[in-house]
Amino acid sequence: MAALRAPPFELDAEPLVTGSIDISNDRLVQGFSWLVAAVQEQNRVLGALSTQIDSLKAAQSGAASELHQDGGRASMKEEMLLMQINAIKHEVGSLPRSSDLERQRERTMAEVQSISSSLSDRHRESAERLQKELADVTESLCNQLKRIGDDVFSRPA
Repeated sequence: MAALRAPPFELDAEPLVTGSIDISNDRLVQGFSWLVAAVQEQNRVLGALSTQIDSLKAAQSGAASELHQDGGRASMKEEMLLMQINAIKHEVGSLPRSSDLERQRERTMAEVQSISSSLSDRHRESAERLQKELADVTESLCNQLKRIGDDVFSRPA
């Protein structure tokens, strides 16, 4: 009987399975770009609303002086103006401040760092566990091949 051929590589020295994980930050960059654009848009809206409030305050002070001259009677136009001013004040007050957005960005960055660290640790542990399992399986297969080879050579021809 012919001898068994040698394996194409050294089974004990060759890693049979390898793996890697690439962490992509494209989504994170897109998220922060969106956040910057949102803050810029809110700052623009806040500036426009501030201008409107200033003009309404000026109109209100003029209306108040006319109100005092008319003996304290408010017209429908003045009441509408006061309602608009209050609505704009409420709108401006409800907009997020840049410091709030900065704190949110810092929290997000901390979460991303934590997830990245956790992912790296899990990848390392997984790779170690995989290498150990592969080493055990490879050793078991080598022992089985050795026994098969010994059985084949020990048989009488």
